[in-house]
Amino acid sequence: MTGRVLVVDDDRAITLVLAQILAADGLEVETAFDGLAALDKLERGAFDVVVSDLRMPKLDGLGLYHALAERHPTLARRVIFMTGDVLDRDARTVLERGGLPMLVKPFDIGELRRVVRASLAGS
Repeated sequence: MTGRVLVVDDDRAITLVLAQILAADGLEVETAFDGLAALDKLERGAFDVVVSDLRMPKLDGLGLYHALAERHPTLARRVIFMTGDVLDRDARTVLERGGLPMLVKPFDIGELRRVVRASLAGS
């Protein structure tokens, strides 16, 4: 695989492990630990896919998605969400309307690779 991926999660261990896995697959990976830091990185560089947790401090995954939809609508269609929580109505609506993939923690690494590959193929 080739492409540039931004991994966003407030759990640093998860973020770093996912970054290592995706980098081992040949992807260029950057990380952020909250939605605001992710927006900063997105303004400074181009990415092909964003893998983001839904629940984060400062700016959650839905807030990040809405900002992307306004500023980078093409990239907003290539957001992959992950969560360990039950989805609320707003999150379900965004996922359904956008046709966005969701990884439920704990998820299989093969599933992560498959979803990222599919998102890259659509880019």
